[in-house]
Amino acid sequence: MNDILFHIHSKFSFDSQMEPEKIVREVKRLGYRGVAIVDHGSIQGGLEAKKFAPADFQVVVGGEYRSEYGDIIGMGLKKNITATKARDIISEIKSQGGKVVWAHPFRTYLLPRGKGRRKPLPPEDFIKSLDYIETYNAQTRPSQNALAIKAAKKFKIDQIAGLDAHFYFEIKKIDSNNYNIFGYIGTFFSKIFRVGGAK
Repeated sequence: MNDILFHIHSKFSFDSQMEPEKIVREVKRLGYRGVAIVDHGSIQGGLEAKKFAPADFQVVVGGEYRSEYGDIIGMGLKKNITATKARDIISEIKSQGGKVVWAHPFRTYLLPRGKGRRKPLPPEDFIKSLDYIETYNAQTRPSQNALAIKAAKKFKIDQIAGLDAHFYFEIKKIDSNNYNIFGYIGTFFSKIFRVGGAK
């Protein structure tokens, strides 16, 4: 997965306005061989991006889905996930031959979404059903990413790094030493004002 830029949102997320065609162009310009577009509650961004991908560039079609244990990303999807409970989301992803990622598992949010509270660690059977834990997320504080690394090591789950990009200026090479506070703040306000294409 190191040659695929993971966790990008397009205009089909409610908090992004990025065009799939331009995402493909920008990610390829950085030297990556592919991109994983994972819109909130939708696989449309990835499907659209595939239309513009050259033969030597892979678009991983995915979606990001909210559950009682936080956000779950499905990669390699053929159809959208309709479940809302974590175990059912995972079951739907795996039934399509997709991969399951627990996204930014220890991130806390500004008001009004999360009130800064972090939920306790989910049941062990949930964690062991994951294919990856996102242990570096560019919009998650380093201390919270460190907790994700600790969980991945404890349960021997593969680690994955993602940008969580919602704006073009956030599309850059993965750098695990970089906390994108400006992107985090921008995404927070875009969620409040719902500037994106999909609702």
